Formats: sequence, structure tokens, C-alpha cells
Amino acid sequence: MKINISRMLKGLDGKPLVHQQEELTLGSVMGIALLMVYTDEQIGGDVKYKRHQIAQRLYGQKTIELSIEEIALIKDLIGKAYGPTVVGPAFDMLEGSGKSESTKEA
Repeated sequence: MKINISRMLKGLDGKPLVHQQEELTLGSVMGIALLMVYTDEQIGGDVKYKRHQIAQRLYGQKTIELSIEEIALIKDLIGKAYGPTVVGPAFDMLEGSGKSESTKEA
């Protein structure tokens, strides 16, 4: 599945989510989640290397082709790394619903 990872994540108010004075993109959130070490995991080098390879593929790109398995892994890791404010729009984008791109109606 081809995914636009340059899209900005937006909060409930429709404004871009910001961390350390930078707007969060789907790609930045994915990269961070892939490269973090999680205390609930005891994984070997092969799994860490696979995550690094995915992160390397997305680095500096606007779009990326991901398998269903890779999307499932990334969703799991984003769910561990972030709270609902980031998980919601990130999952919407990864699932292709585009909900986070819509604007609020008055």
C-alpha cells in the first residue's frame, strides 16, 4: 500500500500537532516509533534490524510502499510510543481513511 508520509498530523481542533517546535508528520512519528526501544519487549538483533530497514526506507521520502504486515507493525509501535492525540490521526492515515485531513464543519 502506498502511503503519503509527508502529511501533517492534526489535533482535535484541526491544527497541526507540534513537538519541540516542529509539526509532526506521519513519517516522523513512524520513524520515531520504529527506532525506539520498548521496555515490554525482549527482541533480538534481527527484529531491530528489520525495524531499522523500514525506518531507513522512509527517511527523507514523501511516500512509501508498505506491506500489510509492515503497516500492522508500525501501528503496534505507534500505539506503544504515543498517546491518543497522535495515535488517532496516525492510524487514520495508515488505514487510508483520511479523517485527520478533513476540516471541522461549523
